[in-house]
Amino acid sequence: MQLDRASTLRDDDDTPFDVQIEDISLTGFRMQLPFEILPDQALTIGVPGVGIRPVRIVRVEGATAGCIFVQPLNPAELDTILRFDSSVVQENFNYKPGPANIVEKDGSALSEEAVGLSPPQKLAIVAGAALTIWLLIVAAISLI
Repeated sequence: MQLDRASTLRDDDDTPFDVQIEDISLTGFRMQLPFEILPDQALTIGVPGVGIRPVRIVRVEGATAGCIFVQPLNPAELDTILRFDSSVVQENFNYKPGPANIVEKDGSALSEEAVGLSPPQKLAIVAGAALTIWLLIVAAISLI
């Protein structure tokens, strides 16, 4: 099946290389790569929608390489790869600040006032706790 999807190939040293998977099947795939590679080389590839898979290079023709998966994909994995939309992943990385969504152990949400303390409030809490500890130490010493 034609795929035309960017991916990351890694060598034995786990060095990443950007490649373009042109087509894919249950047993292997064809990719374009911007560097030379040798047949019978064992590598890993990040397969969009499925994860990292060990592969072996079986043929090289210029900038195109044919690879086999060490363990073939199952039909459900192939279907996931073909349906996987890489643009969705890129959209998920657009950071948009919003209100905190912190939940108590009982499932109730905390109010924004309880969630975020300003730096002066945090400093006051730490200073108050330290003062309380010292007062307890002085009181204990005076009782002895």
